[in-house]
Amino acid sequence: MQKEKILFTAISKNLSIKQIGENSSTSFKVVHECIDMIYITKIDEETKKKKLISCLQSFWRGKSKYVSGCKREQIRKIAKLVFGIENENWQSLCQEINNFTFQELYLYYYYIEQIARGDKKLYEIILKNYKEKQKINEEKRKEKREEKQKEKEKLEQEKQEKLEKMSKEARWEHEICKMGQDKNYFQRLCNNEFDDTDIIKVAKVLKQYWKDNKMWEGNKVNKKQTERIKRIKDIVPEEIVN
Repeated sequence: MQKEKILFTAISKNLSIKQIGENSSTSFKVVHECIDMIYITKIDEETKKKKLISCLQSFWRGKSKYVSGCKREQIRKIAKLVFGIENENWQSLCQEINNFTFQELYLYYYYIEQIARGDKKLYEIILKNYKEKQKINEEKRKEKREEKQKEKEKLEQEKQEKLEKMSKEARWEHEICKMGQDKNYFQRLCNNEFDDTDIIKVAKVLKQYWKDNKMWEGNKVNKKQTERIKRIKDIVPEEIVN
């Protein structure tokens, strides 16, 4: 049961008896009794939830002004403001509680009812507990983020140290073949960032990588890739590349 979410949702409604109408505490009781009757029924959770929606819909069907001695208008307000049932054909609960199980809805309405009746002590306890849990959860999330960031930085540092220990040829092959930096290396090659000997070495690595990944010929060779291949062949004669 997602108690924190239930508490937060109940608090966020901030419902009061004044919103429902004068002497509306008995109207809350009528809805409570309706939920209680469903609660003790020996049916599965999903069926109980459907039965609750049906029960709330029924308050919109009658034409009499009173239901069990309570104003029907007030009970309808509870059905609408608490559960989101706006008419007799409304098929689902409001979005913030629609995924609640019947057990969760039962607890949700209990908190709603107590808060609406002006049980400030309970409200303050709920709010205090919720804020404390939120603070603890946020601290835990922060710790996890920091741990994740440290782990990421550690891995990056280890990668960098590993690259620094490699020969330049091994680093080129690693970055092109393992890290997929072929386009970056191709651009560097076009910008003449390598000397004549290294250009041949980089071109050979690029060709082999593209061949291994079916980017030298076939369906994966688009117009831009064709131009890159032509550039490699222009820089390095085919027999040398081979």
